[in-house]
Amino acid sequence: MRMLLTCWTAALLLGAGCAGTAPMRPPAAATPVLAGTPQIRWVPGATVVHVDQKNGHAVLECLIIPEAGTEAEVFHEGQKCAVLLMTGQRNGSFAAGRIVSGRPETGDLVQFMRVVYPRRPSPGE
Repeated sequence: MRMLLTCWTAALLLGAGCAGTAPMRPPAAATPVLAGTPQIRWVPGATVVHVDQKNGHAVLECLIIPEAGTEAEVFHEGQKCAVLLMTGQRNGSFAAGRIVSGRPETGDLVQFMRVVYPRRPSPGE
């Protein structure tokens, strides 16, 4: 009888410790809340300093250093004349871009495409 009581008590204690535990799950990820639709803006940021039409590259002197893959539009006297795709190669404030279309010239102004996400207002605003 004593053995039966000991086994029963042990089973009760072991079962009570495990009865309420469920498998652990990571907390649910918070869904990002945007204040509005992302907007594409063209930001002036460079000047063409060298063009190599034969190899299809242009070198820019940049105020804003673009990332590799950034699209750039080139303007000559206010008219769009070329499109570049930035290669990611840079040296100081100079960056290289592959000519996708058009014919850029030395001295042309360059604008970079930026995606701008609207700011969420603070709770106190």
